[in-house]
Amino acid sequence: KIFGGFISGKIIDSFIIGVICFVCCLILRMPYVALVSVIVGVTNLIPFFGPYIGAIPSTLLILLANPIKGIYFLIFCVLL
Repeated sequence: KIFGGFISGKIIDSFIIGVICFVCCLILRMPYVALVSVIVGVTNLIPFFGPYIGAIPSTLLILLANPIKGIYFLIFCVLL
């Protein structure tokens, strides 16, 4: 029962982080908003290292499209 509560809480937390990332990336007009938000949200399920694992490929993807916005996204991920 405790483990199930942990998993459901982690899923809700990751969903909220994904939505916040989606909204903020739309406001900042980042490229690949939906893809990046899904990557950040799904990898946030991994305890402790998950947000970093999601931020690295997402930042590289945005850097390829627009280098300045990639740096802004990296700063945003640290704040998120």
